[in-house]
Amino acid sequence: MSPEERRRRGGKLCEKLGIDVAEIVPEGIGQWDECWNIVGDADVAFVVALTAWEATGLDEQRDTVKAAYHSLLEAWREAARQYEQQRQRAS
Repeated sequence: MSPEERRRRGGKLCEKLGIDVAEIVPEGIGQWDECWNIVGDADVAFVVALTAWEATGLDEQRDTVKAAYHSLLEAWREAARQYEQQRQRAS
């Protein structure tokens, strides 16, 4: 697969990630400062893994991308959980 094809597939994966995250998180969470403390490391790990795979195309890096993707979704789930808890306490 060519580098261009890998970048195209990486872009599609990012689009899918956006859809998956939108299904998990409540509206307004992006303005909650604590959100980025929860998801930041997982987000960076995903971007690094995806960029490495796009650059090299090594099969073993696909597993790293997949694991990073799922870790990032889990971080968003945790952020959503904490955000909702905070909103309930504030009510």
